[in-house]
Amino acid sequence: MQPVELHSSPAKSGFMLAGCIAFVIGSFLMILHGREMFFVGWLGVVFFGFALVKIVQRLGEKGPQVILDDRGVYDKRSIGFVIPWSQIRYVGVTKQFVALHLVDEQPYLDQYTPAKRFFAQMNTYLGYPHFVVNLAGLEGNAKDIAVLIDTEARRHA
Repeated sequence: MQPVELHSSPAKSGFMLAGCIAFVIGSFLMILHGREMFFVGWLGVVFFGFALVKIVQRLGEKGPQVILDDRGVYDKRSIGFVIPWSQIRYVGVTKQFVALHLVDEQPYLDQYTPAKRFFAQMNTYLGYPHFVVNLAGLEGNAKDIAVLIDTEARRHA
């Protein structure tokens, strides 16, 4: 297979950065508004502040963030290792995510740090599998990438 490399998109990342800044400011204004909005405002500051830090960190990342090649799917940002084509049972897709439903997840979950395992479990509470390729802030289209992954996975099944 011809390797496919997805790099950060400055335009998409800039848009996400601007949105986070707006939500942090809006959340801070909720804190100032008074008691009834205080808790929600702090939740917003913490959540969007964390997202803001992550986006700024990702702006400095160089090189491909997602690689599809003969070995399988490598997502540097969220998975951190290669998932072989033969382990992908099927894929799902949303606007920014490609959900990888694996034949046997346990060997790959065992490679995660405790923090990544926690977030992988959170994925399942949101209706996703443990392994999701996050394309937010990257060039490319999730639907096209999902079709490519599904086609290659079927070829190796």
